[in-house]
Amino acid sequence: MFFSETSLLNFQQRLNRLRTFAIGFLICLLVPLSVLSYIGFQQYENILLDDYQREAENLVAITNRKLFRKLTLTNTLPSDAFDYYQEVYNPLTRELGKVLSPLAKLHSENSIQGLVGYFQYDQKGRFNSPVWPYRITDTDLAEDTVEIEAELMLRKKHAFNLYHIVSRSPAIQKMLNEGFEQQKSLFN
Repeated sequence: MFFSETSLLNFQQRLNRLRTFAIGFLICLLVPLSVLSYIGFQQYENILLDDYQREAENLVAITNRKLFRKLTLTNTLPSDAFDYYQEVYNPLTRELGKVLSPLAKLHSENSIQGLVGYFQYDQKGRFNSPVWPYRITDTDLAEDTVEIEAELMLRKKHAFNLYHIVSRSPAIQKMLNEGFEQQKSLFN
């Protein structure tokens, strides 16, 4: 006999089999495809991260080079440049004269972005800045002089602002508390 006696599948059973086969086939395709996509995006993310790191390293190198060039002149300044006046010998008249320190300018055209000002502590622990001709101490902060020219008032404001910023530094406070006699080289 050509026909077997087993019953044929009805329409609903064939449709369920087709759905099961199609879902299984799609799962077999989607799992490797999703794994490949995940790996591809991870590699793309790593490549972008490497590019960003290289750009950041280049930016740091460029910034360091520019700061080094600007700070080279500052680091070669003699210690008397941090005073308000500098004594200059005139060989023609054979006299000492006083000139304003180059660091005493309030707004320099070559100033470093974010630089508040120059300062120094002498061996006795006194703070001074080239923008203000007098020594600055805590007692000076409470005193206000009545008659001061506008430029001197601005200089005093800058010097006291710098003093407040520096006095908040833990590293400087530590150096000041350790004593000047022990580490004279730091304050020369």
